[in-house]
Amino acid sequence: MLTCQNSEAQEEENEAICAIYGDAISIDSSVSSARRVVLRSYVNNGTAVFNVSQQLPAAEPTVQVECDALTALPDVQKRFYDSLKTFTSTLDKQEPFLLDLFEWMKETLESLLARADGGNAEHLKAPEPCKASSCSNVEGEKSGESVILVKLDHMRDKGRYCRTLRKWADELGLCGGVFTYKRLVFWIVAGENASVKEFARLSVCENVDVNRAGKPCKERMYEIVCERSKGENVVHISLPFSQGDHGEFAVFDAATEEELRQIFGHYGLMEEFETAAKLRVRFH
Repeated sequence: MLTCQNSEAQEEENEAICAIYGDAISIDSSVSSARRVVLRSYVNNGTAVFNVSQQLPAAEPTVQVECDALTALPDVQKRFYDSLKTFTSTLDKQEPFLLDLFEWMKETLESLLARADGGNAEHLKAPEPCKASSCSNVEGEKSGESVILVKLDHMRDKGRYCRTLRKWADELGLCGGVFTYKRLVFWIVAGENASVKEFARLSVCENVDVNRAGKPCKERMYEIVCERSKGENVVHISLPFSQGDHGEFAVFDAATEEELRQIFGHYGLMEEFETAAKLRVRFH
């Protein structure tokens, strides 16, 4: 029988998964000793259905994957399930693990199918941030300056994450920083258009954080709030403060929400902050 603590953790995980995946996820916990979760996801120009059943607590999950591209390749299918068996054996079944499991299955399936397709994985690349922006009016401009604002769901290894972003910002000659207040996590960078776009690409195509197992992972839970060219509503980008020796790319933990709001105001992004603070972060 589930302990109260484990039961609460499972409920929290269910709520988090539903918030991330929306209509793509369905959870059946009608039987107190079991849970069945189904995720439909876009993989390799098709749909994959990940079906996970688990007897609670601390049981090995049963996983079935319905994917035409995978079924058509028996050797790849065997490699996927062999790898899956190894991965699930490393999971701590006493702790919520479904999000990590779904992330691993999706990334592994994409990787195996891409290699089977001769390495032609153009359609598997992480989405270009500029194309997802609702206010991207700098697309196609070859010169000039722009600013991009991104909201993250979380940072598991904040030190590693921030060092990686700072390294890219330094290499690309960008200003900006990571700004947080409690559960609000944002990064902003500004500078030459091409450099800003490259930074945004790196942020979703390269490992920046670690997963629950402590292994390096790419960012999959983010939302691009805005990207736009420098104009009358965007001030010259230079931070009015610095912490430590890194004034160009700061890591700033605001003491209050108002302090965070003032930082956004400095960038001419006050309205965007009000929207971003309420924005739900999706899984990509």
